[in-house]
Amino acid sequence: MSRRRIAVGLVGMVILTASVSARQQTVTQFEGHKFSLQLPEDYSVKSDASPGPGIRTFAFSTSPRSDGTRGIIQVTLIDLKKSGAPPVTLDELGSSMIEGVRRRRTQWITKESALEIAGVPGKRIEWSGQAELAPGLAPVGMRGIMVVGIKNDVAFALHAQDLSAFASGALPMCEKALNSFTLTVQR
Repeated sequence: MSRRRIAVGLVGMVILTASVSARQQTVTQFEGHKFSLQLPEDYSVKSDASPGPGIRTFAFSTSPRSDGTRGIIQVTLIDLKKSGAPPVTLDELGSSMIEGVRRRRTQWITKESALEIAGVPGKRIEWSGQAELAPGLAPVGMRGIMVVGIKNDVAFALHAQDLSAFASGALPMCEKALNSFTLTVQR
């Protein structure tokens, strides 16, 4: 093997290592459960809300762009025992969670597929639609990916979205983050 090939190979390994280490691991506790996610480099925690008992939503986003928009990754966890929610199937969870997005969109298109996430069967929902970002402004195209699953008594919805203008670059990175999701359920 030539020295040039070895040098190119080493440079490639350094670049690959740098891109892997640039991802940030976030580990978060919720109701005694623990989840982790490998966030893209430019995403950070922006909010953590609990709309009710046994429910928690964590939002991660990019810094605002020059136009004020941001890319978003959201993790919603529902402890089905502590929330008082009735038993739910994977299809019901997926329908309920994606409906919350669809209500705020027009020209709605979805595509669903099965996958395994956090060691359990899940559902992947890819979507596109138009959203009005502010009253009086023309709607803009948006795209997103939602992944849902249920592990023991904890339901989860992982969601990434961005403007269509940025989605082709952002969503593949965000989907890698969603696919890195792990969940340890307290017994």
